[in-house]
Order: sequence, then structure tokens, then C-alpha cells
Amino acid sequence: MTTKCDKCHIDNHKSSETFYKDEIDVINTILHHREIYINNLTLNILGYIYNTAGHTITYSVKQKGDEYWYDTNICTKCFQYGIYTSLQTQNRLPFLRNDIYYFLKSCKVCNDIKEKFKKYILPNSYVCSYYRQSTPDVVDERNIIKYFN
Repeated sequence: MTTKCDKCHIDNHKSSETFYKDEIDVINTILHHREIYINNLTLNILGYIYNTAGHTITYSVKQKGDEYWYDTNICTKCFQYGIYTSLQTQNRLPFLRNDIYYFLKSCKVCNDIKEKFKKYILPNSYVCSYYRQSTPDVVDERNIIKYFN
């Protein structure tokens, strides 16, 4: 089942193929030299290394004293851009109610984002909540963003 990004309305897998084009070219070159010709193999490898199916973000909205929880599904490009802009402007991961807008505002692709997130392990699901980690954990020179604390 394919899903579209709730922000940019592009299929999550197509968005990943565009975002990770250079990585796909490297995988295809390696497979070609080994005379492996399976079309979906490259995309399966890419899906194992990166999250190509999108990211589910759970966030809350407070209305008339009640708190409601919602889910949104966004592509990895929009997810990384949201994390990137929050780290750049606030020096922390998004965790407040209003921080959901880091993920939902228009995103731009730039090499800075891809370069920054090469050493990150990103979750499939992200809970935007006050009690989540405020900065990525560093383990073996890798930055790990947890689903939730």
C-alpha cells in the first residue's frame, strides 16, 4: 500500500527515490558490477537503510480544555527538514504542541540536510510530546532520535 505525504502530497516511496537518488546510483553501480539485475532489489536495500515508507508523527491539539491526539504521515524529506529547522532555530528536537508546524510547513531540499543526517538514525514514528527527548542521543558517533522516551 502506498501512502502520500500529508505535507507535499507526493508518494512516500517516490519522494525517497528522488531524495536518495545519489545513494540509489551507488547501489545500482555495485549491483551492476556483480551482474545482479533485479529491479526491486535496489529499492529494498534503500528501504532497509533508510525509512522510505514515510514517518508517522503523533501530536496533540488542545481545544476547549480537552486534549486530542492526531497522526500525520510525512515523507522522509519533510521529516528531515522539520527536524533540521527545529535543531537550527531552537537547538532542540520538536516536542511542544506548536512544534508540529516544523514538519508541516513548506520544505526545501538542500545538501546541508542530507549531509547532517548521514550520522542520524531516524524513527519510523515520532511522538511530538513535552516528555520526549530534547536532543538526539549520541551512541558510537551516531545521533539517535527515539520514537519516544
